[in-house]
Amino acid sequence: KQIARGDGKPMRINDCNWSGTNRIVCRLYGIAPVQATLLPFTRLLAMDDDGGNQVLLGQRNSFEQLGVRLFDGDIIDLLNGVDGNVLMARSSLAETATGALASRADEGMGVDLVDTRTGKATPVEKPARNIQSYVSDGLGNVRLMVTSSANDEGTMRGVFTHFYRKVGERDWQKLGTYVMDEDEESINPLAVDPIIDAAYVLKKLDGRDALYRVALDGSLKTELVFASKEVDVAGVVTVGRGGRVIGASFSTDRPQVEYFSFADLQLIRR
Repeated sequence: KQIARGDGKPMRINDCNWSGTNRIVCRLYGIAPVQATLLPFTRLLAMDDDGGNQVLLGQRNSFEQLGVRLFDGDIIDLLNGVDGNVLMARSSLAETATGALASRADEGMGVDLVDTRTGKATPVEKPARNIQSYVSDGLGNVRLMVTSSANDEGTMRGVFTHFYRKVGERDWQKLGTYVMDEDEESINPLAVDPIIDAAYVLKKLDGRDALYRVALDGSLKTELVFASKEVDVAGVVTVGRGGRVIGASFSTDRPQVEYFSFADLQLIRR
C-alpha cells in the first residue's frame, strides 16, 4: 500500500532505504525560489513503514542561521544490526549571536549518529567549512574524508584532497588528490572494505577511469582491480546493509557489472 507521496509542489521522493526493521529514510528533492532565484534543495525524512512518525533528520532551520540550507546531509552508514540508528554527514549553519544560550557556532560538514525514530543526533565528527564528504567502512567507522580548497575570493578551485584513517586511529593521513580535468594522477575514492582494510578508488589508466584498490594500513599499496579499454568504470556495486563492495559497474551499449571473487580477490565474469 502507499505510505507516502511527494506531489512535486515542490517536493518529490527520490529514493528510500531501511534504517531499521520498520523504519524508512527517504530523500526528498525540490526546487523553490530563494530571493527570486529558483534553487534545488534536498531533505532526508524518516518514517515508519506505515508512513507515520515522520521526522526530518537534518539540522533544523532557524531565523538566526547564516545562510540558506540547500542540502541537509547524506547517510554514510546504515549501521547494520543497530536498529534505527544511522551515521549521517550533516550540514551545519552557524547562527548570529542573539543572546540565546543554544545558538550554533559550528559551520560546514560534520558527522552525527542519528536516531531515525526521534531525530536525536550525537556528534561524531566536528563540522568544518572546507569538508565536502565522508565515507564510512560499513561498520560504523568514518575512514575517509574529502576537503576542498578555494581562492582568496572564496571561489572553489576544483581541487579536492582525500584523507584516510588507519584502523582504530583518529588522525587523518593524506590519501591523494583530485584536480578536475587536469591531473592524470587524480583519485576519486568510492568505498571502503574493512575486511581487507582498503579503499576502492577511480584513477586514470590510458585515459579512462579504472578501479583500483588502495591499502589503508599506511603503506598505500595500490593494485588495479578492473579496467576497460573501451569505457570508463562508473563506480562500484555493493551488497547488504554494510555496503560490501562486490563488483565494478560500467556501460557500453548496456549497463554491465564485473563481479569479484572473494575467495582469492581475483576477477570473475558473470
